[in-house]
Amino acid sequence: MTLTINSFKDIFLLIQSIPNLEYLNIKSCQPDANEHKISINKTNIKLKQLYLTLYKKETSGNFDQLTNCIKQFSSSLTCLSMDLVSVLVRNLNEIPFNSKKLQAFLESMTELRQLHLYARISLRYCMNSDEIVSRFKNQYWFDHNWLFGMHGQYFWVNMLLVDKISSTGHFVDRIFRRQNISST
Repeated sequence: MTLTINSFKDIFLLIQSIPNLEYLNIKSCQPDANEHKISINKTNIKLKQLYLTLYKKETSGNFDQLTNCIKQFSSSLTCLSMDLVSVLVRNLNEIPFNSKKLQAFLESMTELRQLHLYARISLRYCMNSDEIVSRFKNQYWFDHNWLFGMHGQYFWVNMLLVDKISSTGHFVDRIFRRQNISST
């Protein structure tokens, strides 16, 4: 079941109301600045898999609120999938394009084994795709065996939703070739 919620803080209500919830597939708008101030009882959380799709809001993405919210219930996560493609990122120093910030966010998830991330950056940064990908060529990413790459304005880590990018085999083939080049 996939839930669509209007307020990101409703995730906290779900997790508290259903403490044995292990799988959550949610579509939501990006959290507001004050939503990370909501706290939950972290001792009884059993959520193992979170599949999150953010849909467009009036403004572009600032992911500090999102990461602060997820950190509150992230210690039990074994799988995190974030589809952020509907929120246009206009800053290379934001998650997901800042590898250090993304790494710090992920390190709080001690049980995490699977990561899937899909995001879109402003067209003006597309020319910097090699620079963006090179930020992820360090020991942390190699140790976790997480692959990453870019195609045009789309950035991905362990692309789970390859069919969501394009229905044409040619486009998918170009992504896999780019992935192989990026990981060498």
